[in-house]
Amino acid sequence: MHRGRQSLCHWTLSFAVLILSVCSSLVQVGCGTQSRATSYVKLTPLEKARKALDEEDYPLAIELYSSHLADVPDDYPVFPYLAAAYAGAAGFDIVAAATANIGSEGSTSLLDRLNAFLPPDPTAEQLNSMLQAKIVILAMPEDHRDRNNDEISYASGAALQLELYQTSYAIMYLNQFTEVTVDGALDISRLQDMTPADVEVILNNLEEIAAKGGTGVPAGAGEIVAKVDAQPGDTRRDKLINYLTPKPSP
Repeated sequence: MHRGRQSLCHWTLSFAVLILSVCSSLVQVGCGTQSRATSYVKLTPLEKARKALDEEDYPLAIELYSSHLADVPDDYPVFPYLAAAYAGAAGFDIVAAATANIGSEGSTSLLDRLNAFLPPDPTAEQLNSMLQAKIVILAMPEDHRDRNNDEISYASGAALQLELYQTSYAIMYLNQFTEVTVDGALDISRLQDMTPADVEVILNNLEEIAAKGGTGVPAGAGEIVAKVDAQPGDTRRDKLINYLTPKPSP
């Protein structure tokens, strides 16, 4: 197997294991002769946080994980869980994305593949939550979010989380200015509201991920940036608008 593709499979598996461990770690909660309420009281704060994440109660999960990290700021294995809670609050379909081959090369662009797991018209709160997911992973030491670090079990998974969350943030930011009509066409009328500063937020985030190199999400992000840069236009804003403008069929 090609080393790049092998690495991609490893990152995807690591991320999937992270998410699935959240879903499976509390299978026994509430079982047995004790009531669910009694069992919940006996859970540790981190177990309660994982239960909240498993049940998609993202605000509670964020509150509990944040409280834990305020007391133990260097508990780095917890950071990916907090980031996953923020991503869930952003409307990112975590479990579906973890089991899908988002980074694979194919006939559809990374933008289209990721959009399937993102809210089509994100609110300001959802956009901020995705930004926080990115910030949480970036707050980890670099070697704890290194795709090639096999000595830390969660490092490659955290690296993939950063790639997904930062790219998703760029796409969600862009989605503020686009809309898919009922017949599936892309309405670009709102693109005129996009400022040069907005364009830099979108493209800079994609470029940072592309700069990591390799296959998968970085390659997909780099492909988007390259296609934007190849468009006609005097400014990056012009180029991005031209890239997004539907082209007539030949």
